[in-house]
Amino acid sequence: MLHTPPKPISSPLSNSEPNLNKNSTNEPNTHITQRKRKRGDDVELQRLETMMLELKGLFTDFVSDQKQHNNKIDSLQSALEDIRSQNCSIRSQNTEIQAQNDEIRTQNDQIQNSVQFLSEKYDDALLEINNLQEECKNNQKIIKTLELKVDYLERNLKAATIEIKNIPTSNPENKTTLTGIVQKLGSIINHPVPAPDIKNIFRLRGKKETVGTVVVEFSTTSLKEQFIQSTKNYNKQHTGNRLNTSHLQATGPRKPIFVSEALTAATKRLHYLTREFIKNSEYEQCWTANGKVYIREKEGLPSRLIKSEEDLLKLRREKDK
Repeated sequence: MLHTPPKPISSPLSNSEPNLNKNSTNEPNTHITQRKRKRGDDVELQRLETMMLELKGLFTDFVSDQKQHNNKIDSLQSALEDIRSQNCSIRSQNTEIQAQNDEIRTQNDQIQNSVQFLSEKYDDALLEINNLQEECKNNQKIIKTLELKVDYLERNLKAATIEIKNIPTSNPENKTTLTGIVQKLGSIINHPVPAPDIKNIFRLRGKKETVGTVVVEFSTTSLKEQFIQSTKNYNKQHTGNRLNTSHLQATGPRKPIFVSEALTAATKRLHYLTREFIKNSEYEQCWTANGKVYIREKEGLPSRLIKSEEDLLKLRREKDK
């Protein structure tokens, strides 16, 4: 604020001039006049007013700056409060996350223990499986050996046995009537069969609406082979009238009569697979002899013995090359 400078106080006496006219009776000096204000005092007064204006402006700027600083401080204080609130929230979230992490860590430990347990069990199971596989391989070898032995024994038991298909049934039918039919076939193919040469004879049960196969066991293997060979010779000589049911004066449609040696179950399967093989190969002939399967590519070429299915697989691989 600007202050009006005080007016100078006029003194009845002047300190700069001596009171020469003062008398003893103290009468007033009628010749004393008031001193005039100097020009330097006005300049000083203006300078003071200017300084006061400047101070007032500085003070006003200071107050404005102070308000701005206060606003900034308030803003910073509010921001700090927000940050403090966020920190509290984050701290709370961190606590919750820590609890979740602890729970997850516990679950991971449990899972790890379970995995370790399962891994141990897996190792035990794998070891047991390997042992079982090894045992299975050994058992397969043993089974294969036993199958070969059984097939060998069965083949020896059937070494003198033949099978005759499409023999008509008779009523009554027994070993005597069946023996008579075989003897009649023997006379047709020019190979007489005395009754003592037939060790056993019977008919297998056939499928529905089919006649069963007649099984004939001769007393020796040579008799069996001779009967089969005589049948082949007859069919070669009578290609237009091969051995059939009409030769036995059977009623009904004429059916071919097939004579073959009795085979074991394994040899029958191998014979069937071999016949299927030659249908799509360069081989033309397939037959059995002495309970074994043979094939030949063409007439006059050497025959080839088929011992197992692996032999057929080898032939297929050779064909594909």
